[in-house]
Amino acid sequence: MQRHHNGEAVEETPKLSSTIYQMTLAGLVLPSPWHVVANAFAAACILAIGHPMVALLGFAACCAFDAAHGRVIRHWMATSKGVSVTTGFRQLAVLSAARASVYLAPSAFIALSAHPAELILFGLQAATLLALGLSAGVLSRWVFWGLAGPGLAVAWR
Repeated sequence: MQRHHNGEAVEETPKLSSTIYQMTLAGLVLPSPWHVVANAFAAACILAIGHPMVALLGFAACCAFDAAHGRVIRHWMATSKGVSVTTGFRQLAVLSAARASVYLAPSAFIALSAHPAELILFGLQAATLLALGLSAGVLSRWVFWGLAGPGLAVAWR
């Protein structure tokens, strides 16, 4: 599948000569409608347990971050040739930590109430990000900790 970045075609499918960094970037590209559906589901869960304003703000923040995240990943894919795997994964880890933090912020905020439903929702989101970290971070400990770290840090607290 091809996308365009600054008017140039960007191939999203890694080639045989791709580095593990480039393959990881390709695996993180997901069409925007899927992100919107996932964010709407998270917002509906928050709304269902009685936090309409947090659901609305969380949905807006996650959708905005997903749009920016997608642009950054596609830019990195277009400019990934010649990038050191170590440097690329460390940059990706920072972006992954920011992404996980934005996703967890609404449920972490409502979990401060210490009510069971809010704590369960936070636990489910943290576990989902841990599983995503295991999948996306299979080739890099930095990416694993970027995705899993924020949820584990908040749960530890």
